[in-house]
Amino acid sequence: KIDLLLMDMVLPDRMTGRELAHVLQARQPELRVLYTSGYSAEMDETEFLQRAGTHFLPKPYAAETLCQHVAQCLRSKVNGEGQGPVPSAIESNCEPSAQ
Repeated sequence: KIDLLLMDMVLPDRMTGRELAHVLQARQPELRVLYTSGYSAEMDETEFLQRAGTHFLPKPYAAETLCQHVAQCLRSKVNGEGQGPVPSAIESNCEPSAQ
């Protein structure tokens, strides 16, 4: 079982990251997806990112930021289902920094 897919929006060849995520979610509907890209949010393929429940992390990002987004995505609901478990290693190491 895959808990989280970290997927770039742009892939080589014909398939996009969104298309691959849809294929995998058809097999495992509870799969959470965290999209990332270094390209502009003005791309046609990014329009869906505005939907509730869609997770996106723009590049470049720090390891701490990635860790926080992974934990947030794992905590989120998928298709109206309950929250998923966050592995303790991620939970304990990805707390937002005190400011």
